[in-house]
Amino acid sequence: YDDVQRYNSRLADSVVFDVFPATLDEFVRMDWGSNIAFPPLPDADFDSLRREVDPNESSWDADGDGLSDAFELQRANEGMRFNPRLADTDGDGLSDLVEARW
Repeated sequence: YDDVQRYNSRLADSVVFDVFPATLDEFVRMDWGSNIAFPPLPDADFDSLRREVDPNESSWDADGDGLSDAFELQRANEGMRFNPRLADTDGDGLSDLVEARW
């Protein structure tokens, strides 16, 4: 024993986290509601487009032409003829992917 008095206390002994009802009956009676909904993800398909502008939030390439929707929208904003909903935007028989390579 030294001259310094020490008091040791564990945090777990003094902190109580009480988030549940006191009894099991109260827990069972809690009204959880039937509309448990999670907010939508801002970009569920991770194609860098927010859902407000994404033509298909479940796919990075809505028209299946091999070009990402983000690429097609960016090119369309630059004045080029690209539509992320059409695989062949100009209807000439060549996919947008083929035309993007030229």
